[in-house]
Amino acid sequence: MRGNLMQFASARQKTKLLVTDLADAERQKVLSYVNSTEALRQRGETLKSMTVRLKACAPTLEAKFLSDSASTSDKQLGHAEIAASALIAGVTNVVTLNMDDTDTIYPELDLKGGTVHDIGHNHKVNGIDALTARALIRNQHMKVVARIVDKLKKAPEGDGSMFDNTMIFYLTDNGEKHHPTGEEWPFLVFSGKNSKLNIAGRYIRFPKYAEQGHRTLGNLYTTLLNAYGNPIEHYGALDPALEKLRMNQIGAIRELIA
Repeated sequence: MRGNLMQFASARQKTKLLVTDLADAERQKVLSYVNSTEALRQRGETLKSMTVRLKACAPTLEAKFLSDSASTSDKQLGHAEIAASALIAGVTNVVTLNMDDTDTIYPELDLKGGTVHDIGHNHKVNGIDALTARALIRNQHMKVVARIVDKLKKAPEGDGSMFDNTMIFYLTDNGEKHHPTGEEWPFLVFSGKNSKLNIAGRYIRFPKYAEQGHRTLGNLYTTLLNAYGNPIEHYGALDPALEKLRMNQIGAIRELIA
């Protein structure tokens, strides 16, 4: 029924484009509606054709994940189940999980009475110092990553598992500290054996901002795109300050490509 409604709406919008003398701006707006509606309809058809596979790959959601009183940790693990299932079913090739934010609390980790924001300002939470609190939270985050890795390792793909062809990034959303300068941006990368990057088992640190050999996030993303078949020259905007210093910011980090 939903598919029929989408098809009807798309057809009506196409008709409006054909028979109405619209100004260019209005025409582009209606065309955008047509394309969006058609994309939603086609997505619905694709999901309908995948019914058997979707049922076979449905996530295992424990009762605690669905409870109104679910803890932050339980919610994270529940989302990990959904994310892994979406990948295994082929609904998407990419998922993003936002583990928490500054208002998140972790009473289940004995961090009662304080938020991630408080910890970021080096406040003690429930008598636990900030460094220890951050370690407890990172350990929980790694359990979430491990849940996804474990499920992908159990999913056959080619002559191995899905994890062989997967790359997981664990990164901060605001740089190197609570109120960052953005001059450092740490990543942990979990990758299967078919990775096209030369990073396995390596701890890699590039020179500091504006020093010789310094590379930007744009260089890292350009590297990923180049390694996996998109020979883009550069991803993202250039840093104006580095431009003034005439530092080369363009291109992939060739040392990281296998």
